[in-house]
Amino acid sequence: MNRCIIKRDIHGNYRLSFFSDFRSEKSIICSSSRNYEYESFARSKRTVIDYGMNNDWDFFVTITFDGNKVDRYNSPVVLRKLQNALKDFRRFYDSDFAYVLVPERHADGAIHFHGLFKIGRTDLLERHFDVYKRCVYYRLEFFYRRLGRFRMDKIASKATYVSAYITKYMTKDNERIFQRRYICSKGLNSGEVVVDVSGDAAIPFVDIMLADCVYSTGEILDIKPVVNRDFCRIYSVDETTFRMLFGNVIPNP
Repeated sequence: MNRCIIKRDIHGNYRLSFFSDFRSEKSIICSSSRNYEYESFARSKRTVIDYGMNNDWDFFVTITFDGNKVDRYNSPVVLRKLQNALKDFRRFYDSDFAYVLVPERHADGAIHFHGLFKIGRTDLLERHFDVYKRCVYYRLEFFYRRLGRFRMDKIASKATYVSAYITKYMTKDNERIFQRRYICSKGLNSGEVVVDVSGDAAIPFVDIMLADCVYSTGEILDIKPVVNRDFCRIYSVDETTFRMLFGNVIPNP
């Protein structure tokens, strides 16, 4: 089922998300059945994007496990070691700590993670310099000691688009390294739903609103998607533009 969702984020901006039909090409031709595995895959990506765009993040994180500390080819061991480390850091060192992480396999089968961190205890950060990339990066000694190579790159601005970037690490073949395709801390904000349009009406929804805005105001709004993937298009607009586009749309109760 096609779906168009409009959400308001924590900064007062609006996100227009159009999600395509989840049926496989074969299913579309042969029957009306849905591809549930692909639907789950797309839903996981949407959730990661939601968390990334609706929370304040400080760092883009890469975790590469040390084989002497963690059996990085064993998914249950990797997950247990990582979750225990994340839990202990939040419990004993930083109560404001938050995260969303996506697993990926190296070519040799070893597991590593990419994701986003929010750090409250900035005094725990270690500053390092990458001589090859000629840039500064950061590290937390706690994770370095327990897990292995651990790099954090400062996010220059709000992580509005970085969240979409990390979804590229979700495997295209729908492989589940763990039961879930991502792990995250509790209490993350996923945004406030303003409008939710499903079915055939969702297909022309954004285009109709743009055309209506041009007709009623005489202004041509060149709004390009900030995310343009096979399963979704996402537009980000400020409140003024949103009111011009959707002033006559009745919000969800």
